[in-house]
Amino acid sequence: MKSATTHSRSTGLVWTAAFVMSVGLGCVRRDDVQVRVVYENGADAKPVENFTVFVGANKSWWATISPGESVSVVLPPAGEPPQVSAIYTAAGSKKDWRGPSLPAGAGYAVELRLAPNGALTERHCTRPCSLP
Repeated sequence: MKSATTHSRSTGLVWTAAFVMSVGLGCVRRDDVQVRVVYENGADAKPVENFTVFVGANKSWWATISPGESVSVVLPPAGEPPQVSAIYTAAGSKKDWRGPSLPAGAGYAVELRLAPNGALTERHCTRPCSLP
């Protein structure tokens, strides 16, 4: 026969596991935007500084991104329609990039590719999809 203490621990573990699973499964919503920033390696390329990516009103920031490095974030869309944009400093020059508006109601995967000269190119697809 289980004691009351053992039963309470078992019940507590079940509730904890259920909570952790619900949080883990709910991390990426259907309409979230998955953004990956890839900084291509190049001769004499210097780290990019203060890189901020926006998906409408939501944003994420990295102090530096080094050549050859890749960073990513998942952001919920905000704005009508949410637009992907970025601001950053490359080789001492401030850059302001405006990307496409993403129609609401779908999730997207977005890849931002930084060239060694600081130029930014973008490609995206509607999830589920894969950008190599």
